[in-house]
Amino acid sequence: MTTETMTETGSTRWAAIKGVAAALWGTAAIRLVLDAASPANAWMFGTFFMTPLALLFVGRRGPLTRMTWKRMAGAAFLLGPYCFSVANLVAYSSALLFGWDHGRFDPDGAGPPYGSAPPFGGDFIFVGLPVLAGAIVGGAWSVFWATLLIWLPGRSKRAAE
Repeated sequence: MTTETMTETGSTRWAAIKGVAAALWGTAAIRLVLDAASPANAWMFGTFFMTPLALLFVGRRGPLTRMTWKRMAGAAFLLGPYCFSVANLVAYSSALLFGWDHGRFDPDGAGPPYGSAPPFGGDFIFVGLPVLAGAIVGGAWSVFWATLLIWLPGRSKRAAE
């Protein structure tokens, strides 16, 4: 299967990133448990820290290595909505449900700037802002690391052949 035919549809892009997405969803699940059980240590483990490792160990063995940069970047950007946004939606909805107000859920803004409720409050803003930020920032983060760890080494390898 050629690069062009393999990447024509969104479903093949999903097939290219599903291993990385599974690793990041597992990471997000562990982070949610840490947020509940040990909030002081939860910041050390998350999808942003694990993205490069997931791409390095899972992504380099899959179809991402055979894609053009534009298609690889599109597939990697899908990790933002699929992994970062879904993880933030579950985490911040859980925080609202269980009344968590520690760490990144601190309503006074002691957590990350994109992950805390603004002073005027509102449940939609508390959950919606991190979900939107996860889609955009997480997608850009994934494209950066996919380019650095998958596309550039693959291009160098193809150029050497």
